[in-house]
Amino acid sequence: MGKAPAFQFYAGDFLTDTAEWSNEEVGIYIRLLSYQWINKSIPQGMTPMGRLVSLSQDEMAEAWATLGHKFTITASGARYCNPKLEEIRQTQDAYREKQSEAGRRGAESRWHSDPIATASIEGNGNPNGDPIGNPNDDPYGQTMALRSSSSSSKDQDISVKKKSPITKNHDVQEVWKHFQETVCIRYGKNYRPTDAVKEKIRLRLKTYSVEELKQVNQAVADDDWDERYKNCEPMKIYRSDEKVDWWLNKEKTAPPPEKKPPRRPGWKPGDDD
Repeated sequence: MGKAPAFQFYAGDFLTDTAEWSNEEVGIYIRLLSYQWINKSIPQGMTPMGRLVSLSQDEMAEAWATLGHKFTITASGARYCNPKLEEIRQTQDAYREKQSEAGRRGAESRWHSDPIATASIEGNGNPNGDPIGNPNDDPYGQTMALRSSSSSSKDQDISVKKKSPITKNHDVQEVWKHFQETVCIRYGKNYRPTDAVKEKIRLRLKTYSVEELKQVNQAVADDDWDERYKNCEPMKIYRSDEKVDWWLNKEKTAPPPEKKPPRRPGWKPGDDD
C-alpha cells in the first residue's frame, strides 16, 4: 500500500495550540510536521533540525523551547515524532486497508456472479490449464426452455440455445439488410435503421440466432394478410422475445373482418346498406 500524500489538518485544534506562538514558530512547526509525515520522524539535535527549516543551531534551539513539547522520542530513541500525527497516519492506513479489502471482495463477488467469466473457466475445466481448451466446446452456450405466453394455444416448451451477450455489429447489419430485402420490398416501405431499431435487434440476438431472425423477416414478408392490417414496423416485429417467438412458432390468426362504411344520414331499418 502506497504512502498517503496528505494528512488531515484540524484547524480548531491547531489554532488553539499555537495561538501564542510567533509566525516563525508556527512555520517551523508546520515544516517539521510535513517532514515527519513523509519520513515518519524527524532527526534529533538542533543542528540537523535547523537544516530542515533553514535555521542556525541557536535559532532552532530558541524555537524548540516553544514547540518541543509537541514531539516525543521514538521507540528507537534516536528520533522525534509528533504522536498526534502518527495517530492520524494509523487511522488513514486502517481506512485505506478497509476500503481495499472491500474492493477485493466486491471484485471477487462480481467475478463469481458473472456467468460469462464463470463459464470461461468452467468451460476449460482448469483456469491454470490450456487457455484454449477444446475448440469444439462452447463456454457461452447453454440450453434454456422458453414457455410461450400465448393465450390462444396451449403452453408449450420451446428449446432455444441462448447466445452469448456479446453481439457483433455485423450480425445486426445482416439482419437489417435481410429485413430490407424481404419486408420492405414486400410492403413497399422504406424504414430507416434507427439506433432504437438496432438496439431491439441487438437485444433479440442475445436469445435468437441471425438465421432465426431472418426466418422472422421472411415470415412477415410471406404473410398473406391484407396490408392495412399488417404491423410490419421493425420496432413491432423485434419488440420482444415473445413477439419473435410468436412469429417463429405460432400459426397466424385470421385478420379482423373489414369494417363496413358508416350508414348515410337519414338511414332507417329496411333501407339498403
